Amino acid sequence: MLTNKILSALSAFIVMLLLLPYAVLAQETPITAADIAGYWVGDFYREDDYLPGTFSMKLYKDGTGIFDGFFSDSFPVSYANGIISGTGVTKYEYATINISLNASVSRDAGEFIIEGKLTSESSLGDEGDPPVVWFFKATRIGVPVSPKELPEDEPSREDDIPVLINPTLAPGETPAPTPSPTKRIPKPTLEDTIVRFGDLWGEVNVRPNDEDDDAYIFAELSTPLHHNDRIRTLTRSGAILSFSDMSTFVMKEDTTIVLDIATEHKSKIKMLAGNFWINFKKIWTDGSMEIEMSQAVCGIKATTLIIEETDYVSTLKVLEGEVEFTSKATGEVEYVGGGQMISADAYGLGEIEPFDIEEEMKGWHETARQITANEINKKSRRGVFITIGLVLALGIIASVIIVVLRHERSRKLSPVPTIAPYYVPRHCSRCGNSVPPASKYCPFCSAPLVAPYTAPRHCSRCGKTLPPSGKFCPICGEPVPVPPSDSYR
Repeated sequence: MLTNKILSALSAFIVMLLLLPYAVLAQETPITAADIAGYWVGDFYREDDYLPGTFSMKLYKDGTGIFDGFFSDSFPVSYANGIISGTGVTKYEYATINISLNASVSRDAGEFIIEGKLTSESSLGDEGDPPVVWFFKATRIGVPVSPKELPEDEPSREDDIPVLINPTLAPGETPAPTPSPTKRIPKPTLEDTIVRFGDLWGEVNVRPNDEDDDAYIFAELSTPLHHNDRIRTLTRSGAILSFSDMSTFVMKEDTTIVLDIATEHKSKIKMLAGNFWINFKKIWTDGSMEIEMSQAVCGIKATTLIIEETDYVSTLKVLEGEVEFTSKATGEVEYVGGGQMISADAYGLGEIEPFDIEEEMKGWHETARQITANEINKKSRRGVFITIGLVLALGIIASVIIVVLRHERSRKLSPVPTIAPYYVPRHCSRCGNSVPPASKYCPFCSAPLVAPYTAPRHCSRCGKTLPPSGKFCPICGEPVPVPPSDSYR
């Protein structure tokens, strides 16, 4: 009974320890746009502690926002995967200032913290000044911002108000004023909510894929993206795409892709040219994404990777996670893990090779660098927690086994009360005199004697029955009492 109770208690303790790492990981929930929505203010500072001014920032629950600095016009910002980014341009009479903002959002003791930097680059005629970097830390001072309201001159989104035609009026009653009809604004479609621009720099164009290049329009942050849209970035340009499941895609310069987002849970992107960084979250149940390249197809689920399309060679570089890479020419499949790369051409797949992640990320946008570092660090922490949990579990299991074995052994080896061998006194049946226990004949009258009765002997340590002769217990080796010698009692 005691052993069962001990085992039950220790089993429950082991289960708690095994679940502990996952409980810790579960606490690392992603920070959503709704969590940080509100009014934020702060001061700029530089390495020399010079405070050039203050700023304010308004963040909305849909991940968009407005940044208002001390020396620039307001410009839009966006939030995705713990990163706030945005760009703006302020034009003066003799100079133009290009501004880029990049900040990270973290959680400390239940409070959200926004820290980052703002880089300004001014130009004066044909000459340009070197970039200037300011650092900042923002504090939320207002309640969460409600969704952006429509401008006063914008019509309502409510349904058309019905108007009664020729109503029946009582005698002398004047008709009530007829409400003016309102314009019906279509609700956003599913594809409008799947992906949008998170940030843009340089020149980025969008057009339907089934139209020619004359249909390209200049993309802005507010430009909606639809199924079968083609997006291209020109030289010294780039774009960040933010998906509704918190996935983030970064397009380098001279990159062209086509969106296949007709189905939310099975999105697809066709890579036509350039370089594409992807952090796919797979928030949806059974969500997956397929990247189609000229020579191969990538099947991804919850991973971070880079794909390159150059001169009919498709290259995959996995930063974290695992990607299924399938050759279009041969159908061959390879599974590529973190820190590995592979290429495919018209003849099939190449060999899997290692590559330097840190060196690779130097040429990417800061958003991609920060998210990649966060994902790799998160995986490292997860591995540490799992290792600690396994070590603790193995140690506890070993301790349980030792405790049980010791308990069983102590129970077996505990002294048990035994009756010492008892020899019945002997008397000669003829003369009545006492005779020695081992004698066969009476020493007085020489009459034959009956063999003496000896009670069974038991070991005083383990309690096992002992053989009639022997000086030690054959089970545990305990010395046994020596029978009385052949003498009178």
